[in-house]
Amino acid sequence: MTVSESISAVETSVDREFRRVFILSSGRSGSTLLASFLADLGAEFGMRTPDQWDPGTGDLEHPDLHRMAAWMGYAYDLSPDRPGIGPRRYLWDFYRSMGKSRLRRLLRAARYIKGEGADFAVQPAFKIGYFPTIVASYRRFEAFATSSGLMRGHSSFETLVKYYNRVNRNALLFLRMFGGCVVGYEAVSDTADTSWANPLATATGLPADQLIAARNRRLRGPVRRGVGAYAAAGSSPLGQLPAATHPVQDGTQNMVTSACRARRAHPESAPSAAALHPGRRSGRPRRQTGRSSWSSRRLRLACRTRWRQP
Repeated sequence: MTVSESISAVETSVDREFRRVFILSSGRSGSTLLASFLADLGAEFGMRTPDQWDPGTGDLEHPDLHRMAAWMGYAYDLSPDRPGIGPRRYLWDFYRSMGKSRLRRLLRAARYIKGEGADFAVQPAFKIGYFPTIVASYRRFEAFATSSGLMRGHSSFETLVKYYNRVNRNALLFLRMFGGCVVGYEAVSDTADTSWANPLATATGLPADQLIAARNRRLRGPVRRGVGAYAAAGSSPLGQLPAATHPVQDGTQNMVTSACRARRAHPESAPSAAALHPGRRSGRPRRQTGRSSWSSRRLRLACRTRWRQP
């Protein structure tokens, strides 16, 4: 009997009250769409279900998850594993203790947990006494990095690779430990594709036909268009999840090649400056205001005054 089979056997003998579903995603992978139609069928995220699916933001992410992930992230940045005896160990234990206190409150408030940093919550939740089920929301790295780069102005290639590999490797490990399924971005966002429905139904206990109908309603309903809608235009074909276990290699060349091909094939799909920055008027240079313009005027005045002195 494997580890996941033994855990499943134990779970069937306990109250379903302690079962929690974790949607693990590196971001920009369709996890908000997935969570939205799961919530339509009664999944409890501890938050109000949005009326419209916004591809540019991450809805249904509980505030306690953000607080837990921040404390757990401090401990992870200090050391991925528990340090030895010394001040670093006491500080690491303090960060983890603060994160677990937020996690306990989160687990009492929600049965479905989705958001960045959710992979930090899986093992502590099991140690507390809950039984996790994993839903890995997956997208190819090229499309993920392009979409994340459009949404965030501070992410470098190295940080994206590090975060992407951490989340997806943890998702593979937790799938092996606790069981669950994988939902790909291209599959769940295509109304003609239903290959994801039966595995997700097995993992969540929701009927497959209702999952498909709820997904289609979300895709065909009104959508709040943001920058993420433009970023989704350059998606890549879905690969196999085990590819995420290997470090990303030649990612820069693949991203540049995919972007150039997309621009040549669909030049109209590239977002314009007016689309990415709706408040900025196109055709005119933006007027420089504030401290920098005042400083430049003072510099010119000082130079002019010095030049006129005998």
